[in-house]
Amino acid sequence: METIKKNKNGRIGLRTIQKLMATVLFVMILLVGCSKDDNGEQMSPIMAKSQTYEFDAVNDCSTSIGDGTAFYMKIPYTAPAGVTIEKVIGTRKVSNGDTEDFETPSNLITDKDNIITWATCFTFGSQTWVEYDVRLKASDGNTSNAVKVKVNKPSGAN
Repeated sequence: METIKKNKNGRIGLRTIQKLMATVLFVMILLVGCSKDDNGEQMSPIMAKSQTYEFDAVNDCSTSIGDGTAFYMKIPYTAPAGVTIEKVIGTRKVSNGDTEDFETPSNLITDKDNIITWATCFTFGSQTWVEYDVRLKASDGNTSNAVKVKVNKPSGAN
């Protein structure tokens, strides 16, 4: 590390002050850039990857408004050792623009080889698609980045 040099009058020179300011600015940018994501939110040690879905058959489950289709969502993720995913939290949006927040607790999700699987039953009615924008929430309170999946109404689905 360099010592701060003073000029012959015992003062710190302008060039030295500029170097110090540039170093401080660089460190501040580095710290802010490494601790926040592109949206300015605090980054989590949990990183969700793309969310996918599968379904076995149409109209194979029940909702409060009638028969629906069960979708099985899969979200691969990375996290530090010892982190336990507690729930899936998110927003469900449908083609007419309506949205609804939801939470899927740990007893309704499985975690195998860092892939979270959760299921939902959805009755489309007049909707042509449903979109799930979700985050994984750990028992320590940290949440992952958001991942989305859009499900188009399967042929013959209620």
